[in-house]
Amino acid sequence: MLKRSCYRENGLLVWQRAGDDFRSLLSHLLPDPDRLLVAGEQLPGRGRGCTTARVTIAGTDYLLKRFAYRNIWYGFRHVFKRSRALKVFFNQNQAHAAGVSVPLPLLCLEERSWRFLRRSYVLDHYLQESRPLDQCWDELTETEQGDILVQAAENYGRLHQAGILHGDSNWRNLLITQTEAGPKIWLIDFDNSWRAASLSRNRRQKDVGHFVRDMRWRKLPEAQITGFLARLALR
Repeated sequence: MLKRSCYRENGLLVWQRAGDDFRSLLSHLLPDPDRLLVAGEQLPGRGRGCTTARVTIAGTDYLLKRFAYRNIWYGFRHVFKRSRALKVFFNQNQAHAAGVSVPLPLLCLEERSWRFLRRSYVLDHYLQESRPLDQCWDELTETEQGDILVQAAENYGRLHQAGILHGDSNWRNLLITQTEAGPKIWLIDFDNSWRAASLSRNRRQKDVGHFVRDMRWRKLPEAQITGFLARLALR
C-alpha cells in the first residue's frame, strides 16, 4: 500500500508520497497552478474534462494535468469521494511500485472547501522525446514491433497482478521512448483506472480489449494477437 502524506498549503490539499520533499516545486505551483498550466505547452487529448500541459519548473519539464470543476453536483458528489486526480495519483504510484513502466506522479493537489471539490491536479515527470505508439508503429522494425508487444503484455500483466485495471488500453495511451537497448513502452492516462480486490479473467481480457482491437485494425497476424493474450494468461 502506498504510504502518503496530506497537508493543506495555500488553500489546497497537497498529497505526496510519505518522505518526499517537494517544497521547491510547490513554491512554483502555488497558490495558483493554473498560472503554470496556461503558460505551458498545451498537449492534446488527455481525457474528458481535463487540460494537460508540459510545464517547466526551475529548468526541468513536468506534465501538469488539471481536472476541471464541472458543476455544483460534481463538487457535491465528491464530498466523500476521491477526486479523479487523487485516484490517478494513487493508482499510477501503485503501478510504478509494482514495476509497471509509467511516469512517476509526484504531487496531487485538490481544491476543496468544506470537502466540496473544485479543481484538482496531478504533476508527473515528463517523458522527453516520447511518441504515442499509434504514431510510430510503422517506423519500428519487425524485431522492435515484436519486442514492444512483449513489453506491453508484461506491463499489463504486472498492472493486473497489482489489482489495477487501466480502463483505456488504446494505442494512444502508450508512449514510446528510444533507449540504448531499443524502444521502451510507457503506460499513460490512468483517468479511467480502478482497483479491485480480485480481477477475473473476463475483467482482465476486457481491460486489454482496446489494445487488441488496435492490433486487428493494423492487420497484425493472428499468431501475434494470440501470443500477446497468452502472455497475459488469456489464451
